[in-house]
Amino acid sequence: MRFMTASIVACSLLLHSCSPSGNVTTDVSNIIGEWNILKTEGISTKDGANPATISFNAEGKVNGCASVNRFFGSYEFDGKNLSLGNLGVTRMMGPNMEIEDAVIKAINSTHSVRIKGDKASFFDNEGAKVMTLKKAGK
Repeated sequence: MRFMTASIVACSLLLHSCSPSGNVTTDVSNIIGEWNILKTEGISTKDGANPATISFNAEGKVNGCASVNRFFGSYEFDGKNLSLGNLGVTRMMGPNMEIEDAVIKAINSTHSVRIKGDKASFFDNEGAKVMTLKKAGK
C-alpha cells in the first residue's frame, strides 16, 4: 500500500513539473514589440556590429537587425507556434559575421516560442533552443 501511495505521489509530482508554469504566457499579443536578441545558436550577440533585434507588429510583419544586416518579412503566431515567412535580408558584409549568420540561421529554424514575462525563447522543430530574447525597454 505504501508503494502504491508513493507511486501516485511521484506520478503527480512528475505530471505537475511537466505542465506549463502559470507565468508562461500564450497570449498572442505578448510577442508584439521589439525584442533584443541576447543569444543565438549558443553565441552571445553582445560583440555584434550593431545590437541584434527582432520586432513583431500587430499586422503580422516582422523586421530586425541580425547585427550587420536588416531583415524583414511576415509572421504567424498562435501563442506557441511561430511561423516566419517571406523573409528578405540585406546583403552587406561587416565585422563578426559569425553572429550575423547565427541570427539568420536561428530565425529560419524557429518553430515555437515560449514567453515568460519580459523574456522569450525560440525553439526549432526538434525542441532545441535557438534564440534567447529580452523585451526592449524592460
